[in-house]
Amino acid sequence: MKKIILFICMFFFFRSAIAEHFVVTSSADSGPGTLREAITKANSNGISEQDSISFNMPESIYNLRLIHLVTELPALSSNIVVDGTTQPGESYGNATSAKVCLIKLDYVPSFTILKIRDAENVRVYGLHLYYGYWQGLFGPPPRSSQLYGIVIENSRNIDIGAPARGNVINGVVHCIYSNSTDCSDIRIRSNFLGQQGYYYDSGGDDVDDVVLVSNNAITFANVRDITIGGPDKADGNIFGNGGAAISVNSQNDAGNGFLRMQHNLFGFLYDGVTPLNYFVASFEGYITIGNGYSNPVRNDGNGPDYRIDLLDNLSIANAFFQTLSGPITLKRNEFRGDKTFFSSAGTKITINGCIGGVVMGDDDEANGNFLHNNNGGINYPSLFIYNAGPVTIGKNVFECNSTLGSTVITQYNPNSSEPIFIQVDETTATYVKGRAAPDVKVDLYYDDDCSACEGKKYLGTTTADATGHWEFYGPITGTVVAMSTNAGGYSSGFSQPTCDASNVNIVYPRCGVKGSITNLRTEGADSYFWVERNSGDTVSTTLDLKDVDAGYYMLFGVHGGTCTNLLYYFSLDDYTTRVVAMPDVTNPSCGLNNGSIENLIILNTTLADVRWTNDKWETIGDPNDRSIYNLFEGTYHFVISDKYGVPEGCKDTLTFVLKNSEGASLLTDKARVVNASCNKSNGSITGISAANVTGTPYVVWIDSLGNSVGSGFDLLNVPAGKYRMKFKDEKAGCDTVLTDYYLIADQGAIKIDTTRMVVGESNCSSNTGSITGIQVVNGGQYSWFDVSDGRLVSNMLQVHGLEAGVYQLVVNNADGCTAEIKVNVPQSVFDAIGVTAANVKDAYCGESNGSIEVLGFTKSTDGYTFRWIDSASNNLLGVATQLSGLKEGTYYLFATDSNQCAGKISTVAIKTHPEPVMDLSGLKLTDDECGLQHGSIGGISVSGVINPVSYSWYDEGGSVVGTGVVLSNISTGKYVLKIKDAMGCELTGNPIVIGNKDIPLPTPEYKEVTIQRGRDAVVTPDNLASGTFRLYNDILGSSLLSENNTGYFVLTGIEADTTFYIQRILGSCTSPLAAAKIKVVNGLFAVPNAFSPNGDGLNDIFRLAFPVPTERFVMRVFNRFGTKVFESHDTSLGWNGYYRGEPQPAGTYTYTIEIKEPGKDAYSKKGVVQLIR
Repeated sequence: MKKIILFICMFFFFRSAIAEHFVVTSSADSGPGTLREAITKANSNGISEQDSISFNMPESIYNLRLIHLVTELPALSSNIVVDGTTQPGESYGNATSAKVCLIKLDYVPSFTILKIRDAENVRVYGLHLYYGYWQGLFGPPPRSSQLYGIVIENSRNIDIGAPARGNVINGVVHCIYSNSTDCSDIRIRSNFLGQQGYYYDSGGDDVDDVVLVSNNAITFANVRDITIGGPDKADGNIFGNGGAAISVNSQNDAGNGFLRMQHNLFGFLYDGVTPLNYFVASFEGYITIGNGYSNPVRNDGNGPDYRIDLLDNLSIANAFFQTLSGPITLKRNEFRGDKTFFSSAGTKITINGCIGGVVMGDDDEANGNFLHNNNGGINYPSLFIYNAGPVTIGKNVFECNSTLGSTVITQYNPNSSEPIFIQVDETTATYVKGRAAPDVKVDLYYDDDCSACEGKKYLGTTTADATGHWEFYGPITGTVVAMSTNAGGYSSGFSQPTCDASNVNIVYPRCGVKGSITNLRTEGADSYFWVERNSGDTVSTTLDLKDVDAGYYMLFGVHGGTCTNLLYYFSLDDYTTRVVAMPDVTNPSCGLNNGSIENLIILNTTLADVRWTNDKWETIGDPNDRSIYNLFEGTYHFVISDKYGVPEGCKDTLTFVLKNSEGASLLTDKARVVNASCNKSNGSITGISAANVTGTPYVVWIDSLGNSVGSGFDLLNVPAGKYRMKFKDEKAGCDTVLTDYYLIADQGAIKIDTTRMVVGESNCSSNTGSITGIQVVNGGQYSWFDVSDGRLVSNMLQVHGLEAGVYQLVVNNADGCTAEIKVNVPQSVFDAIGVTAANVKDAYCGESNGSIEVLGFTKSTDGYTFRWIDSASNNLLGVATQLSGLKEGTYYLFATDSNQCAGKISTVAIKTHPEPVMDLSGLKLTDDECGLQHGSIGGISVSGVINPVSYSWYDEGGSVVGTGVVLSNISTGKYVLKIKDAMGCELTGNPIVIGNKDIPLPTPEYKEVTIQRGRDAVVTPDNLASGTFRLYNDILGSSLLSENNTGYFVLTGIEADTTFYIQRILGSCTSPLAAAKIKVVNGLFAVPNAFSPNGDGLNDIFRLAFPVPTERFVMRVFNRFGTKVFESHDTSLGWNGYYRGEPQPAGTYTYTIEIKEPGKDAYSKKGVVQLIR
């Protein structure tokens, strides 16, 4: 029964592992023979072997062979091949391999036509996946954004299409989509992705009335090791979707593997010639690798490290590489511009934030990329590099990609260590010369026939020298442009005319004079032309633009007739100041300052001065304000004048006359001001009158503090100050008129200003006082008097050489005015300074060697001098801040300041320390033994020293043998101790003698050694000891055979019993000679006849007495029953008396031995051995 159950289990196990083939015969959504049933069965069949799903539906016409999906199909599991090319009948058009259409035409919020989940080794061939709900374009419900052709989740080793077995996917939002954490090794080949129904050209109806394009073709997030297309043209995919054709990104910086895109068509029909005629609505590149809008993930680090190869592709769109850290290779691609095919960025290739390096083409022209044709005449570059590098550009072909300048634009980050630039300076029929960074490679190309600067045909290569200059010689037949590449692999853009506008001189047209733009500095251009942008007219063909009216001007530089670049542009505006609106004028009333001129509007005041003035042309108001207020009756002007005075008369004046509209008017035009003099009250204001006065007027004059100082129209006999009139008549409704201030100056008044006065002290040794910095207004004659005695000391305003005291300055002028002040000149006193730190060293060793060094003061010593005085003798010892050679005593430090005033600032006492003494009363001596340096000297003490103390022991040869107070490990001889303390005091002792004594050494001990005749004997001492061992062949030690320091001797080829003698020597001591006996025995099989395995280390093992090298050796031991209890093939091993872990009993055992020595015949021996317990 058990065998039957086992058989049944094994049958079902092997049955489930057998590959199955499922055939789809029905186009229904579900049921027998449907694709849904086939997938379900294949998923249930296990994953150890590969199952296949083929098709044999009855419909022969393609548009009738449609599987209308109601719900999503089950996800494919591992080891399944779905092959639509097995279906008999026509395919979808003549160009595709798709023969079975999976279609969904009704609205769903989300839908995936085919899903691969948690699978390995899945192949999908020959299917047409289409989502056709297009009515949402015209009304609700709108099409969903979650519509997928194929979704791959956490799967590996997946093939979508292959040559002659490609798929067609359109109508969905994403043709092929993956966003999971574990997808790798995905291959997408030979598919038609995203296009409208261009491939149904057999004359029959298409799968839907309106065939929709897809938004995005391939969208991969976090997928590793991706192949899109392949090494053969048949591997390539055809992209015609409306969004991103390829969008690949990863959140992982590392471990992303490779991404290879090869032999694909982007934006073309399957013929590779005809471009698609509908737009690509993309906000990024048609190929976007790295961060992009259409990818579900973003990398905010260094970017994924994909190893990217873009090879042999044909594209009418653009490629965008952003935020990547792996290497990028672009070779043999063709990027073609076409105005019928739109992408948001006309730049064909953009490289942004890619730090892993880019190689675009190489030195083999066959590997170059071909970038040509401009998208609708717009000035886009063909290649744009930003914040990336290095980008190495090889021998590519650039033709008619743009309209101006280099079509390769590089904006590297600072990773490039050298500047990247290139310029062509001179071209002749036989050479080209230019400049670049030092030592870079320079590639030269002939420019194309279009107006931009780009290399169409490779000419040659040269290298810049250490100064950056380069030359190329040969026949030159066209316009040459250049590109440089430095040692770090950073390539420049193409050479182009450039401009430095840092010193440009702009003259704006104004006042009827025309403008100009001059002093531009250019490189790389041999001709120029200026274009006025608004009219499109060429207005000049010289570098300097002169005598032009206002306009927007653009400077173009041309190199060789075909390389044109926009160098500079500027809008020259007419800066003539113009009034565009007259102001509103309000006349004053009641004689008040309530008139105004408002809202004057003028243009172009940048180069003009503007101001408001009164009738006396005095500036009033704010020149930046186009309105002015608080005006009395009178005449006012707004004056406009050219700031630079060009041309003569380029100015204008607007005059406004304001009249009092009602009531009395003060007539101030004849006002006369008489200044006061010498601080007297003799000033006046007269000449003011009034008109249209009603009744008796009220007239009062007030000063600047509001105090009343007079009445009536004339103000008389007042001091200098500011005064204004208050006026009011008896007319009803008119308020008091308050005039502006009138200023009465103090004519001739002398003002002595002491705010900057500096009084210098008179110092302690001479009259150095001074009075300076006084400033006098209206001064004439100056006199300084000594107040103490009335003596005149100077007639100068600034006075010097004064002694301490009080001085009076008297100032007179021609107006008869007088003024005076008194100033005190103080006597200088010692500017105290103190000592904050000093280094004081007492005298020592009985000598005058004390010292004082001042280390710090309470203030800067600038302006001070110093002197040291001995307190005992009052003698001057020094004038510095340090003093040396001092004996015991007290010393004073005096300081003298810059005013020669002195003071004692420090008192220092110096002491004397005693001399050192060496005490030998406790001297302890130890003689040497055997000349082994065992001697020592100790017990010496030293007093009167200052630590730290150094000790030095000298031998008879004058060498230092010790540095401590105790001297150890010395041999016989004389020794002298010298000491030195921290103060440098030295003391030398008398010589001390150490002797030596020899003692006999113990006799070495050697056991007798037994060997085979002719073998080597090894003798080893039992009592190991240090020293030298000597081997003699006689007891007298007269014949030395060998010597070593181990006592271990090897004696070769001993043929007879021999005794050797060995002596140990240690220093000058020796031992008696010891006998080392060697016993010689015959026979190869020397074995004991008994052994006692009791663990005492003696005769515990039964084995050969003399183990020797053998080619073959066998020793066997048998007990009395014939049982083999031991066997060995190693001559050094033997029997320990045990068998299978158990001790064997005492008794007689038989042994056999077989030996084959190298170069000798084999020998054998049999015998018995006694085991003793």
